[in-house]
Amino acid sequence: MLNLLNTIQEILNSLIPLFVTIGIVYFVFGVVQYFIADAEEAKKNGRDRIIYGIIGLAAITGLWGLVKIVQDTFGVSNLYDPNVSVSGVCRVGTTFATLVYYIICIINKSVIPLLFAVSILVFVYGTVNFFIIGAGEEAKRTQGKQFMIWGVVALTVMLSVWGLVKIFGSTFNINTSVIPQTKE
Repeated sequence: MLNLLNTIQEILNSLIPLFVTIGIVYFVFGVVQYFIADAEEAKKNGRDRIIYGIIGLAAITGLWGLVKIVQDTFGVSNLYDPNVSVSGVCRVGTTFATLVYYIICIINKSVIPLLFAVSILVFVYGTVNFFIIGAGEEAKRTQGKQFMIWGVVALTVMLSVWGLVKIFGSTFNINTSVIPQTKE
């Protein structure tokens, strides 16, 4: 049974880069078709390919990210291999300190990556709305510009806070590897 699960995981791990490559090629083909085409129908087909390429890439990376968040949060990434210990799992203890650690762990492993993903999606949605969907309508372009601005603002604020945490960690000799964390 473990060999079957390992085989399925290896197949999925090799298919994800293939699907991402197909999505990128489809997107690039749509961009080229959109900019080279003279006829309005060909431009519409190029625009549709761009949109479908972005949707496909967003779906692939979104599902991969969602699975990764679930695996990291609940520690189910290595359940198929009994020889690998499950570390980094958020566990609730019996004391107040372990409850606080559990809450911080959930925030670090689930909420922060989710916020980064949402702000990136807002920016991508604004970009698609500005350049593709609302290319001919000024109201949709303005709306797309607002989404892009707020996506960049959200990313800037989050990265700035992350940088400040890293500076404080370096100053006070606190481990702040990858995602800001507290010591147990």
